[in-house]
Amino acid sequence: MDSVKFHKYSEYSKKGFILIFGIALIIRIINYYSLIPSKYDTLLFTLITVWAALITAVDIFTKNFSLKKADYLLLAFILAILLSTFINGPAGIVDNIKLVIWQFIYLFVVFRIGREDHFKQIIPMFEKILLACWNLLALISLGMFALNYSYVQELDKFYNGFRAGFVENRLYGVFSDPNFAGATSVAVIFLAVKLLMTNKNKMAKIYSIVTILLQFAYIILSGSRTAEIALVLCAYFAIFFIVYNRFGKTIASKLLLAVICGIIGTGAVLGIAEAGKYAAPKLINITARYVPRKSENPDKDRNPISLKRDDVVNKDDVSNNRFALWKSSFEIFQSSPLVGSSPRNLVNYAQKELPNTFIATKKQTSHNFIFYLLATTGLLGTIPLLVFLGIKIWNTLRQLFMRTIKDYDSYVLNTMAVLAILISAMFLTELVLVNKIGSFIFWLYLGGISAFEYTKVKGE
Repeated sequence: MDSVKFHKYSEYSKKGFILIFGIALIIRIINYYSLIPSKYDTLLFTLITVWAALITAVDIFTKNFSLKKADYLLLAFILAILLSTFINGPAGIVDNIKLVIWQFIYLFVVFRIGREDHFKQIIPMFEKILLACWNLLALISLGMFALNYSYVQELDKFYNGFRAGFVENRLYGVFSDPNFAGATSVAVIFLAVKLLMTNKNKMAKIYSIVTILLQFAYIILSGSRTAEIALVLCAYFAIFFIVYNRFGKTIASKLLLAVICGIIGTGAVLGIAEAGKYAAPKLINITARYVPRKSENPDKDRNPISLKRDDVVNKDDVSNNRFALWKSSFEIFQSSPLVGSSPRNLVNYAQKELPNTFIATKKQTSHNFIFYLLATTGLLGTIPLLVFLGIKIWNTLRQLFMRTIKDYDSYVLNTMAVLAILISAMFLTELVLVNKIGSFIFWLYLGGISAFEYTKVKGE
């Protein structure tokens, strides 16, 4: 086989890998998927791991496995996890090794493919699948809300058990966790806005609007404050940079108009969200008089629907235990500042070394990727990754303010998809040390926008 054909088949393999991996992660967030025997999930992701290994091996063999300067920080991060694993072993050593493999796949396969693709073929193909799947899942979930369907069952795989439909004044729908689902919905909204702004086809525009409405509705009904924060902040920055690029003649006028429009636009988003929260329960409560409700908890059917979360409203802690988890994470970090506890040994380490800390008693993770990094990988793991992300943020802002990118609006909105996951990772265990669709979106799209770092800007 000649080199041209070999390269062609290699590219086909990468396309297939991204699509299959992405679809597998989408399926994995569906709550009913957890009812399938775990051996099938293990088999599926083992095959994906082998596929990733083959892609890496082929790229090394063909000398296509090139590392940029910042990539060595990611390599240092991987080595830090390994060091923490062996120092804290044997507890959690097998699970940590598995995690290292998955982290390598995200950082050196998914991220690198995204950077090579440059938003040309692979990412747009995945994007179509993501929007279609997420719309379907959101639509089914909204249907559950309309019928006031709810189902709860004890299940060890989930901290709060298996939940489906509208449970405890939150719309889980078909998602295992409304927080993670809501964060992805935010990313999907901005990808849909990109489609709306860049595609001239009438049906594509209608599809984009429907997508935005569906995902916005799910975010409101999910009760995820994390998703709402991500939506508001991303909306502000999207409006800011799009206005900054299009209007004003001087830098000062551009900045002033961008700030004002960003505030107005964000206010509009908040207003619509609050109106939706007010109207949706009332509408369902009215229709419930004529449409029979479906619930596994018939005693609750007499109660009117509300979006007020009891776990938030009836608590003095506005963070819903996050402050306690962050404090506990920092205490664990202080006990082992260089290497931490290792990711899959966090709870066991806390129970052994700090039995009275919050994580030890509640058996939860940090709900913030920085505190999670500090607690599990120490300074040796946290510093390289944060420096890497800092470099990416700086380079992205540089591109945004220099305005040299041809498809500027698309670049802004792709960046918002990345930012949505980054913001959510400040309140969830997301981004790194997990195998979730949000992490996949983050590293794939970060790779895509990183490709622009190597294009020349004005003045160079």
